[in-house]
Amino acid sequence: MTFLYLAHYTNRAIITPLFLAPSMSPIHPTVAASMVIFQYFNSSVLACWLVYTHHDYVLGSVQLPNTHSPLAFAGLVVFLLGAAGNISSENALFSLRRAAARRKAKAEGKAQITYSKVYVVPPVEGYFSRVLYPHYSLEWLEWMGYWILGGACGLGWGTGFTGYAKCSGALWFLFMEISVMLPRAVKGLTWYEQKFGKRALAGRKAAIPGVI
Repeated sequence: MTFLYLAHYTNRAIITPLFLAPSMSPIHPTVAASMVIFQYFNSSVLACWLVYTHHDYVLGSVQLPNTHSPLAFAGLVVFLLGAAGNISSENALFSLRRAAARRKAKAEGKAQITYSKVYVVPPVEGYFSRVLYPHYSLEWLEWMGYWILGGACGLGWGTGFTGYAKCSGALWFLFMEISVMLPRAVKGLTWYEQKFGKRALAGRKAAIPGVI
């Protein structure tokens, strides 16, 4: 599970911004600081969750579960499907923006693309057939799979507020991701509507098909 976490953030923090994204919007210092704080607490919670639970197994205070159970396999599959969909949908969006930037440069007679970012409304197809931010919802699916995998491996299912369910660091992270990213998606949907018009959105939602 540590490897899955590191693989996710190797892509998120290094590969995508440095090699795949066509451009990056300017980030305000307060936003950058908030990101650092969020990831510090997130990584700390998940690290303690993984390390100290393993420590309990080593000491023999809890019984080691069957890590090869069908539920653990299902959690891994959900994680991998979410990760693959997240990367694929982001790359599709990057390709649309690159193509729009090339068309704009050609129309203006420019030999080189000098725009920091060109926004387009994704066509109603594929990942974008029902929502405008599928990479958000697919990332939530990815971490839902992580939570299922952790629970199946005996790392806990609950929030820690109840006596019958061991606290799950992955569940807390999933809650935090949705609480931070869903308002951004809703705000982005409003921005798309104001910039391109309601007709261009074709009735699509922000991140959850048919809901919001």
